Amino acid sequence: MSTLMNLLANANAAPASTESANTGMQQGLNTQPSGNAGFAERGSQAGSLPPSFDRNHDEDDDHDSTPGLHQLSHSELSERAYTPRSAERLRVTARKVCEEKEIPADSLNDFVECGPELQRMHMQAQYIHASRAEFKYKNLLRIYSKDFQDLLQHRATASLLSPAVPAWLNDVSNQAVRYLGAKPKFFYTTREVLEDAELKKHLIAFVKDAYSKARGRMRPLLDSSIKPTHKQIEEGKATVEKLAEELARPTGMVLNDKHFSHVAYLRMTMSDFRGRPAQWRKPQRRSRAEDEGTPETDVDDATTPSNSAQNPKFSDADFWQYADYQLGELRKHLSQYPEGPARNEAMKKSFKLVLDEDRKKYGRSLARPENPSPMPWQEHVEKHFWW
Repeated sequence: MSTLMNLLANANAAPASTESANTGMQQGLNTQPSGNAGFAERGSQAGSLPPSFDRNHDEDDDHDSTPGLHQLSHSELSERAYTPRSAERLRVTARKVCEEKEIPADSLNDFVECGPELQRMHMQAQYIHASRAEFKYKNLLRIYSKDFQDLLQHRATASLLSPAVPAWLNDVSNQAVRYLGAKPKFFYTTREVLEDAELKKHLIAFVKDAYSKARGRMRPLLDSSIKPTHKQIEEGKATVEKLAEELARPTGMVLNDKHFSHVAYLRMTMSDFRGRPAQWRKPQRRSRAEDEGTPETDVDDATTPSNSAQNPKFSDADFWQYADYQLGELRKHLSQYPEGPARNEAMKKSFKLVLDEDRKKYGRSLARPENPSPMPWQEHVEKHFWW
């Protein structure tokens, strides 16, 4: 039984989320007389025609032998300025150009409605293609920059320190990806970046990596805090407030007793974890997806020099899996309370009990200034990030 369970055993007993077709130009083709005069009458609808049109129109023959633009080769399309006689043909051509330039299929919709010459259409498509390439290049450089990855790690740490956290390892990366789609600003990005498949793929990989790095930074701080010196305790350097501030230093979070109680729980869990034999530290199978990118640490697994050579090293994921397990056991223990306010109150009392025990053992800060209101992003992540 963990330390928290021993504390709870001594507490009070618990109660029992169309594109429409343009047919106006086609009707005009069916009603206009042959020759240039007829086409002049509909110039305001279809735009000016190139001088070469008469060569493609036989007044003595009602049959138009000009092949459809979608039947011409790319070289033939590029070499001639040609205004299609049908809005539908122009749409087909626009889609063909978009496909060749690797741009979204609707990028030339505005040009289709204006009826421009084909050469201008190709120029616009090339411009869009170049703009998208520049957008992707700039954002790839930003995503791969160290500053951006540090920012991702700070936001990962902030969410892991949330009082609403239901786990620190299991399914956290998947939940972070879901929150990325809902609130991209939290991870310093935009929806335009997420609309690009390649950029989104790289961004998701770095978000997941940020959580591994955040856990990797937090674990040694917790480990070193469980055995402070007598001088550190006397000087108030071992308090849970100091530890929480050190964990949250890069995030800009505003901390209160809810955060302190969860940090105290983590410190208690680390102390319990380090005091157990290695074979008892993995009560459940670890998630492979969450374990990727968590290297083994150099901190020895043993609690005393005599058995340090016998026990293997442990990874960051070993501790976080153990912490998830203990938190799950606490939730099972509190399931005897009715779901709702009663269970929430019992959870608060349990963490308050842990916080009180931590302050008895490591001391507490005697005077703390009144904390300002948290930033909007912090309030949102603590209310909506977790499942």
